[in-house]
Amino acid sequence: MNGSGTFFQFALGFAVGFSLLSACAIGEESTLRTSNAATVKPAQFFDLKVIQNQFKEPNSIAVYERSDGGGMVFLPCGADGNSTWCYLDSGKLSAVTYSKEFSSYPSLGQQHLLGLNGGVKTSDIILVKNFEFAGNTVGPKKIQRITVEPGKPHGFFSTVEMHLGNDVLLEAPFEMNFKARLFRLNPTNFPERDLQSLTVSNFGQTLLTATVENQSLLAMWDTGCAFTVVDRKFVDANPSLFSPISEVNNFDASGKIGKVARYKMKNIQVGSLRLEDHIVVATSLEYVNEGASQPVVLLLGYNAISRANWYFDVPKKVWAVEPF
Repeated sequence: MNGSGTFFQFALGFAVGFSLLSACAIGEESTLRTSNAATVKPAQFFDLKVIQNQFKEPNSIAVYERSDGGGMVFLPCGADGNSTWCYLDSGKLSAVTYSKEFSSYPSLGQQHLLGLNGGVKTSDIILVKNFEFAGNTVGPKKIQRITVEPGKPHGFFSTVEMHLGNDVLLEAPFEMNFKARLFRLNPTNFPERDLQSLTVSNFGQTLLTATVENQSLLAMWDTGCAFTVVDRKFVDANPSLFSPISEVNNFDASGKIGKVARYKMKNIQVGSLRLEDHIVVATSLEYVNEGASQPVVLLLGYNAISRANWYFDVPKKVWAVEPF
């Protein structure tokens, strides 16, 4: 990592470097539920048919909501005629595929991808000619291909054929409408009032300002987090804001297991969205913050993001939120 931004990543192409596989991790739980509250077993965690049933429109959002309030977001996507669905992880820098459909594509170089718990995966950079997501055509795109080795840990993440990173969200205004379960590029209803300023890291993470007890904190908008994550240093410095719940095993996107503490956190304000007694997990964000001039304290996860509709215009560096 270097000192020029939140993450370190060589330019995609003929290079080897480090980047973050996912800025977040997902906690253990034996059962999950879909948006219609149907319980599914872990073996069905990424059942394509279950997810497809939620895709009423080409730009539909599908979700898995855990019984403890966490969750994950999915969008329909495809590459070179291989239609599938993508786990949307805005904490990632770029798209990642685990699909064998791309095993014959020549490698343009490699990257070493870092999970939040310190696990490392090696990816090949490949070029797909036609990439699509949520009914939108991107065109040629470099993505990262990870080969799952039998018998080695990889977590649930690798059972999703394609992951979307934040790079697809940087070029045009978009709306993430959780109430209607729709994703729109260039929305016609982009708010004109209550616009907030956003920051974009050197490598494309979307950073917002949150307020906690009159403290302004930098927060990453991270759909890859099942729960909001708070830096352990902030917990230690502000113990009165946190009520302990439990400690759980947590595996990052590389499959490495780590321990995280779960808390109720008082009064987080993100624009007009107020989160009271918000469930968070605390862990070190050293991999996120190494070299950053201003540290990220919060990773706003699914249990926060799914409570509102969001509007981002990254080129103009503004955003808005509408709680419901």
